[in-house]
Amino acid sequence: MRAGIALAIQLYLVIIAIDILIAWVQPDPERWPRRLTHLLTEPLQVPLRVVLDRLPLGGWDLSAVVLVLLLGAVRVVLIQP
Repeated sequence: MRAGIALAIQLYLVIIAIDILIAWVQPDPERWPRRLTHLLTEPLQVPLRVVLDRLPLGGWDLSAVVLVLLLGAVRVVLIQP
């Protein structure tokens, strides 16, 4: 069970990375293929943006970075025996 969840988290981390890379060349989240990655990553990034918008970050959207760190931490905790 833990291995399956860890694998799902790893796959989601890859999708986040792909979304970030595609966003550099195609900023419109309504166009293919970003529409798919944006659709998959937004449900977890929106709540983080709500929290991060309260911090003085100078307009930077760090929700993907925070999400990667949180998912990485969850994955490490799951892998621990």
